[in-house]
Amino acid sequence: MIHIESPVKATFSLGQFMTEWDVALTQDSIGGLKADDGNTFRAYVNGKPYTGNPAAIEFTAHDEIAIVYGPTGQKVDVPGSYDWPEGE
Repeated sequence: MIHIESPVKATFSLGQFMTEWDVALTQDSIGGLKADDGNTFRAYVNGKPYTGNPAAIEFTAHDEIAIVYGPTGQKVDVPGSYDWPEGE
C-alpha cells in the first residue's frame, strides 16, 4: 500500500516511486531482473495487463498494481481489487 501526501495537487507515477527506492523500472525489467528467453516481466493494473512502460502507471486511489517477473508461460493469478476497510 502506498500513501501519498503532497502540498500541491499533482499526478504521481510508479516510476517516480521506484526512483525514490533507487530501483530501475523499464518495460522489460525491474532492478537487475530482465526479461529474456526464459523469463518475462509483466505489469497489471486492477487485474488487467498493462501495455507500455510500467514506470508510466499513474497512481489513482485504490488501484491494485502488480509487477510480475517469472518463467515465460507461467500462469499468474493477479488480484483485480482490494477490499478496502470502510473510511479508507
